[in-house]
Amino acid sequence: MAMNGHVHWNNHTVHNGISHITIQSLVENAANDGKPAGAWALVEAGATHLDVTVNGRDLASYRVPRPLL
Repeated sequence: MAMNGHVHWNNHTVHNGISHITIQSLVENAANDGKPAGAWALVEAGATHLDVTVNGRDLASYRVPRPLL
């Protein structure tokens, strides 16, 4: 999994079997109401997957399968 911050929206895409997750910027104002998004993410590792939970004003969650080694 690749993870990136400071973009203008939360997003999860898969390219060549690899999950790419982008997290909204902490101070982004995507809603145009003058309030920052306050975005931050928590990644929890399970035996078969990773759970990514985005907190702040624009909530999101993603479950990413872990590769079998």
